[in-house]
Amino acid sequence: MRHGLRVHTEHWANIRGICEDFTPWLNSTGFKGKYIVLEAVERNVASGLAQYVRCNKMDFHHSVEADMPKGPPPTVIDRKKPDYSGKISIGLETRLNQFRYERLSAQPDFKSWDTGRGCIVARIVNGCDLFSHARCADALFLASDNAEDLSQNVVNDMQTLDTRMAGFKTLWVVVPNKTTAYLHPDKHFWDEAKSRVHSLNLLRIVRQAIEAKTVDVYPANNQHFSTATYLAMGRAIYQEMQH
Repeated sequence: MRHGLRVHTEHWANIRGICEDFTPWLNSTGFKGKYIVLEAVERNVASGLAQYVRCNKMDFHHSVEADMPKGPPPTVIDRKKPDYSGKISIGLETRLNQFRYERLSAQPDFKSWDTGRGCIVARIVNGCDLFSHARCADALFLASDNAEDLSQNVVNDMQTLDTRMAGFKTLWVVVPNKTTAYLHPDKHFWDEAKSRVHSLNLLRIVRQAIEAKTVDVYPANNQHFSTATYLAMGRAIYQEMQH
């Protein structure tokens, strides 16, 4: 929008896939655009694209949750101000986990702690140069994230889906898992995708920011980009669209 583009956004939960009749369906909606930017998160892309390849007929439904307006994130957080919005039991559990974390993380050989609740706390090299929170040496990651690289089947599916969007200029944008960006940055999927489909090597962009010691590329307690990184991704997408 900053560059004068007219943008229409649909969530994957709305369109449900890139089915065999995608182009006729899209034309029937009155869409007059030239570009289609397809953004997906690494942890969802393999299963999602495989499902879309099997899809025959578009079945569009509005998603109330996906379409609901989102408020701006807080810009200042007062760590000394207590938060009474949660249940007392959650507060007690949080305090117990904090004690457990403080005990484990104080060990000189501490590397990571699997909380057993779907997330891992891991020590990051030069973490306090990369995160702004109080325990900046460590960060949270999803335990379910895969350390292995995405297979070539994912790029094969991208190519198949590209044929269903003939007549449009497509750009694939796969957002690296936070785990990949900080713990397993040597994956080659983004290079492979770049060589076979029109795609953005977002892992390289993210790693360049991390290596430049950009603070909170991903916030330490969140799996999503920070606002600044989303803006950087938007600039990279616009530049790639000019090619």
